[in-house]
Amino acid sequence: MASQSQLMDIPNVSLNALRTFDAAARHGSFTAAARELHVTQAAVSQQIRALEEQLETKLFVRASRGLARTPHGEDLAVATGTALAVLNEAMTRITRGEGTGVLTVSTLPSFASRWLVPRLDQFQQRHPEIELRLHTSGQVVDLFGSSIDAALRFGPAGGPGLVVAATMPDALCLVATPELAARVGDDVARLHDHPMAFDDAPLLSAPSSATTAAKTEGVIDALGLDRTRLRRRVFSTSDHVVQSALAGELTALTRLSLVLDDVEAGRLVQIFGVAVPLEHGMSLCFAESRSRHSNIRALEAWLEEESALFNRRMSIRLARDCR
Repeated sequence: MASQSQLMDIPNVSLNALRTFDAAARHGSFTAAARELHVTQAAVSQQIRALEEQLETKLFVRASRGLARTPHGEDLAVATGTALAVLNEAMTRITRGEGTGVLTVSTLPSFASRWLVPRLDQFQQRHPEIELRLHTSGQVVDLFGSSIDAALRFGPAGGPGLVVAATMPDALCLVATPELAARVGDDVARLHDHPMAFDDAPLLSAPSSATTAAKTEGVIDALGLDRTRLRRRVFSTSDHVVQSALAGELTALTRLSLVLDDVEAGRLVQIFGVAVPLEHGMSLCFAESRSRHSNIRALEAWLEEESALFNRRMSIRLARDCR
């Protein structure tokens, strides 16, 4: 333990300044840090400048892509990240506590409605002591400095201090109701006669969104469709894409994970053997500092079982119906 004289030698740096520095160091951008902290970029810049003056050293330098940490900045970033994680952990235990059984999970609205919510009863029956709170958002949530315990993310899910588990690969597929599929038959050109639903949602990260968009255009090319005749219907969320297909008058190009239950129930069918693997799927993520929490362990174990079962079902479906 530090002595009284040692504690007196530590600069009296505000916690707010360290939180601001931590956000800027993780993002490599004052703009992104300001967005996370819900303050202006000028406020972030002022906090960092004051901190550098107090410590009498530069913490960041301009780089070709945003900001780069100086050696002193790198050293402080490691210490600050660890200290804030420990503080957040203690505050969570004090204000909410593991014993309350509250577990807050964030995910995309589409994945929540099409996959997670229909399965939550199984989790709650197994763990009635846990109060599960679902947070839906198209934005990446902070798993270190917020009350969110875990996230189910689509796209690259890893990062410093994060645990990734229960990964489910995914693929693009083309679906329609059995009645519409019968009208289209085996003539690809008849797809021009019916609107086709697409997803234009930001899929949590630019790389994932760009990759999915490229795969979508690749499917259109592979089918030999005429873009000038294709009647696109673009929706902001994937669950709306699926709902439009279930309504019966649209085909839908969407993720297999969101429609597999409907396909197996006969409400939708895959057409023209479209099955294009995506680079990323859905994964459970949580901070390493929370990995020993019983609620997190319970969620991880349940999702590992569910994802393994779901992955087998998707593999069987792809092998059976897609060429």
